[in-house]
Amino acid sequence: MSIGGLRAVKLGGDATVRQRTRRLASRTSAAVTAGLALSWYEFRMNWSLANRSQGVSDAILPKAPPAAEAGAAPAARPAGKPVWALVIPWDTAEPGGVSQVVINLAEALRDNGRYEPVVIVLDWRATGRVEMRDGIRHLFIGLRTPDPSGIGRLGRMRYAALGWFEARRFQHLLRVLDARVVNFHYPGPAAEYLLKSRERARYSILFSLHGLDILESVRKGPAERARYVRMLAEGDAVVVVSHAFAALVSDLAPELAGRTRVVHNGVTPRRLRAGQPPDIALPRRYILNVATFEAKKGQKHLIEAFARLAASDPDLHLVIAGRPEGALPPLVEQIRALGLEDRVLLLRNVPHAQIGSLFASASLFCLSSLAEPFGIVLLEAGLFGLPVVATRVGGVPEIVRNGENGILVEPGDGAALAEAMRRLLDHPEEAAALADRLRRRVLAEFRWPASVARYVALAEQIDPVAAAARLKPSG
Repeated sequence: MSIGGLRAVKLGGDATVRQRTRRLASRTSAAVTAGLALSWYEFRMNWSLANRSQGVSDAILPKAPPAAEAGAAPAARPAGKPVWALVIPWDTAEPGGVSQVVINLAEALRDNGRYEPVVIVLDWRATGRVEMRDGIRHLFIGLRTPDPSGIGRLGRMRYAALGWFEARRFQHLLRVLDARVVNFHYPGPAAEYLLKSRERARYSILFSLHGLDILESVRKGPAERARYVRMLAEGDAVVVVSHAFAALVSDLAPELAGRTRVVHNGVTPRRLRAGQPPDIALPRRYILNVATFEAKKGQKHLIEAFARLAASDPDLHLVIAGRPEGALPPLVEQIRALGLEDRVLLLRNVPHAQIGSLFASASLFCLSSLAEPFGIVLLEAGLFGLPVVATRVGGVPEIVRNGENGILVEPGDGAALAEAMRRLLDHPEEAAALADRLRRRVLAEFRWPASVARYVALAEQIDPVAAAARLKPSG
């Protein structure tokens, strides 16, 4: 019995193990089958998107003659100016400073005449679109971030395969364009695809940093920081918008020492002055602030400052125009708590075509930022002859010189902002003199043609095709 009992227990244990093994095998098979089905679905979807991306190439190239040999290299773009590809991760129609930089840079490149600008938008929602905007081609393609975190091994393999497929399409597009400069604005990890390409010697890769791009990567942790900085270091050059921002980048990423170049942003008077009227009626007298509704813009300190002025100046209003972000709800609550609902106007997502009208009707401009790599809105305020109060942060002092063409105060100080604004409102002659000096400086030193000339000079220095030609023996 004892032997039989033991034997029965053993057989029962084996049966249990076999049952568990079969269940595990069944689940594993189901998971693999589901994974393969998802991979096939994503492949078919990606193939469809790739065909739409191919349509982008077909829209650029002339049709090949019928006698063309099968397997021949793709036709080249008709001979002309080399292409400067400006790559941005969202549609330039979306409001924001980076969008305006790309639009103005593209127009100034076109007017410069050395390169043909083409804007490439990495936007999955519009893959395959080709648009002409103000005479500049905009091409829309999908490109996923390589090597994502937070997914399993099978998912990473699938993701990598599809990413490789998309990257090949991107490289094909650059080859069709015969791009000489690939200029990433607000660069993301997708640029890694080009750095690893066999065709890397065809073009130079130029990274243009605008502030949050590198700061967000650094905040994600050491691994993400190292990866992002390595990507930037493998490019040919990194452009930053101010000397102050260059110093910050050097502190964040000493590996980039010697690779950064400062090119200030500019302003296009024609585009701003031809603005459309706003959709709503504006107050007769108002202080203007144009900035995204985010904590680093310091708008809560501006509202605090305005509250100090409001009681003694009942005709004065505050107008803040920007893209909605996380700081907007607390600002609304702050305005309500101060009883300023009828005195403070918050304008969300104002089209850039209407921004000029906001500047044209304002009495004073105030930039209350706690951090600001450059401050292109200060150039716009200067262009419209507005007296300016701003905080002494980042690249702001490279535009506004305290007591010479505006007033600078320390960041986060609502009382100092109020005092400076009251001074300019109470002394219109001084305000007008400061504003005139700022306007003359903006027109003399911060125009897009001058900025583009610096970009072009940098591109000529790092052009791999020209470098190869210089090394080629004569005769």
